[in-house]
Amino acid sequence: MSGPTCSDIFQEASDLTRDMLEFHDRGDTKGLVEKISEFVLKERPISQETALYLTAMISKIVPNYPMPLLDLDLEPAGRLSEQIWTLAININNDQLVKMISGPLFRFYEHSRRYDEARKILLKLIDISVKHHDQASLAVALNNYAFEFLLENRFSEAIPHFSKAATMFKNLNIVFEHANARANCLLCQFECEEFEIFEKNETELRTIFKILKTSHAWHARKPLILLAKIQEKRNRFKTAIRLVKLAIASCKQSRTKYPELDEAYLQHLIKHSAMAI
Repeated sequence: MSGPTCSDIFQEASDLTRDMLEFHDRGDTKGLVEKISEFVLKERPISQETALYLTAMISKIVPNYPMPLLDLDLEPAGRLSEQIWTLAININNDQLVKMISGPLFRFYEHSRRYDEARKILLKLIDISVKHHDQASLAVALNNYAFEFLLENRFSEAIPHFSKAATMFKNLNIVFEHANARANCLLCQFECEEFEIFEKNETELRTIFKILKTSHAWHARKPLILLAKIQEKRNRFKTAIRLVKLAIASCKQSRTKYPELDEAYLQHLIKHSAMAI
């Protein structure tokens, strides 16, 4: 009696994918994760068509932003992302590589596997250069630099943030340019280049005006930096006001930033009381 054919194996993967789609369409994220875990355990090969469907579903599970509050186990989605990545590389499908690179590098990032995240982003950078896609290249460079930032390797992040910011400026992508500049200035501050802030305080205020238009968590970045400047000047009341604005700007972000900024706020309040 013969075993399952390649067609049978691919069909099983396709059937499991349809089951996942049902959970996806119902908005049942927990059920979707359980189905993905079942899929990963079966270790079935997948076709290009199935990989596209799976990538779209994985992208709904893995948060596409840093420092998320996680209430799901990302390991199954991460392992499936790795399988799709390997398929995309083996068949030399740049489009599939680009699609799966987002959830995969974020999975590594959220798992604090920053070196692996950077390897994915380096491939994305290569593909962007190959296809002369300047916008995607700038985004990839900014994300690549952010992996260094998350490791507190600030000096290594600065040149990549700077290059990304210049590219966004040349492409007239205003929001992303402001965001990359905020990232770069944060790293420069952490490298104790305080004199830069004496010259760039006005720029930080301009960055805030741009970033706040998105009503996203990014607006906290210049506010926190402006607060740090005021702290250096022992102007604690002003610093406290700025941090409170930062907390309000990212309160709904489902990230860890409100908690981190609250800790900074308490630090300022404590030192403000000591200064009286």
